[in-house]
Amino acid sequence: MTKANALFCLEPTGHYGYLLVEELMRAGLPTWLAHPLDIKHSIGSTRGKNDRIDAQRIADYARRHHDKARLLGPGSLRMNKLKQLLTCRRQLVTDKRRHQVRIKDLNRHVDRSLRALFDRLSQERIEQIDTQLEKIEAAIVDHIHADPRPRAVCAAPQRGWRGPVLAAHLLACTEGFTLCRPPLSLSGWCGSLRALFGLQHPWSHTRISAPTAC
Repeated sequence: MTKANALFCLEPTGHYGYLLVEELMRAGLPTWLAHPLDIKHSIGSTRGKNDRIDAQRIADYARRHHDKARLLGPGSLRMNKLKQLLTCRRQLVTDKRRHQVRIKDLNRHVDRSLRALFDRLSQERIEQIDTQLEKIEAAIVDHIHADPRPRAVCAAPQRGWRGPVLAAHLLACTEGFTLCRPPLSLSGWCGSLRALFGLQHPWSHTRISAPTAC
């Protein structure tokens, strides 16, 4: 078997598959992350499930639908790094929100002698998270600016700019706008998200789900 007639088909598994995808890409092997629903629909209703059976089903799907394969390109590794940064930021935001809820609500229902202590601990953690968020957000911006291709795409539609968080998630979801063409067709969707979530501050948009392949 050679690279020309080989196809490595994987089902996206989030962070569990990052290292495998990185090794396949560095080896220059044709790699396809097939959508889980496409695999499921092609198989139909089946019984039995384990790693061996799943691998056989994915391989059978890749054999029958290899003409639909959308191979990962050189930018996939860069986008994986961006997705990991966004995931870390999302986890920090969730942690911060939990401590804010403690101060506003949960700590009001503990023993009176403990309220001040619990509030102080939560506030200290919030301040730590704010510092970490600044570092993560700076790393996200630096990572995007290090690649001139998506930066040029983002710089073009100034009229439709919707904030760094939304832009970073769009880059991650579309593999640097390579999966959705033309890029300007996304402007309407961006406007809908802004209206739905009420985006105000450039980094205030925190409710977009974790980035996955489109």
